Amino acid sequence: MLLYHISVGLVKALNAGLQLARAEYVARLDADDVMAQDRLQRQYDFLHHDTCTDVAVVGTGVLTFSGSEEDKGDGNGKQQEIIQRVVSHPTLPALLQWSLFFSCCVAHPSVMMRRSPILDIGGYRWVHMHSSISFFLVISHTIHR
Repeated sequence: MLLYHISVGLVKALNAGLQLARAEYVARLDADDVMAQDRLQRQYDFLHHDTCTDVAVVGTGVLTFSGSEEDKGDGNGKQQEIIQRVVSHPTLPALLQWSLFFSCCVAHPSVMMRRSPILDIGGYRWVHMHSSISFFLVISHTIHR
């Protein structure tokens, strides 16, 4: 875990994490997110498989939920999280590349990446558009064959 005591910005923090990581694969999960218990194992197995050596990033669909104060408790003083929607993302490389021109169709907190190809393209870059969109656009057009 990397902890800054001052705000350095998302791009700088993400790049510092990539530089400090030593594993072949890097997964991202924001502090306020949760994941399926088997997510990391399933993504590792996928990336580690011999037929997927040209895949640099793998992600998942996501469930968005609300934990607002308006939600009703479960009767035991525990607040229930209400699923708001299920978000699926393109899985075909060409559709994914096309979709990235319009919105970020990759849930960044759901990805596992091969570290070296990400470092080879210079890691994350700050641009005037959403940083996740620019990041995945660069990856999809640089790494995808």
